Amino acid sequence: MIADLPPYIPATAVEQIVIYNASSNEPLIMVGFVAFGDPADLAKLEAAAKAGGFPASRLEQDDPESMVIYRTEADRGKALKLYHDALSGRFGKLRLEILIVTKEDAADGISGDELRKLDPDQIRE
Repeated sequence: MIADLPPYIPATAVEQIVIYNASSNEPLIMVGFVAFGDPADLAKLEAAAKAGGFPASRLEQDDPESMVIYRTEADRGKALKLYHDALSGRFGKLRLEILIVTKEDAADGISGDELRKLDPDQIRE
């Protein structure tokens, strides 16, 4: 859930993870992603995220989900590798949504109400 994000993420936290809207070509900042799936598969993703230095939090509900957030020290290559590993099924069958914010909205920092979710097929790197 987006509401579970920290109340404010500094603008410098994710500037290096720029992706693009596949249809409009608008530059976007990838803040992280949310994975939905089996709790055992989510646990594998969470372990890999934490090993890579990315915070991951679980929300248990009808459709269990885990949120991975990229922080200030996030390395673009490591961040995208984790995302691609999750997308390719390395941790099991997961459905992903990408957490993004526009560069404009991120100029003075990122609050939870500025975040949007996109499906993987809606972006390009």
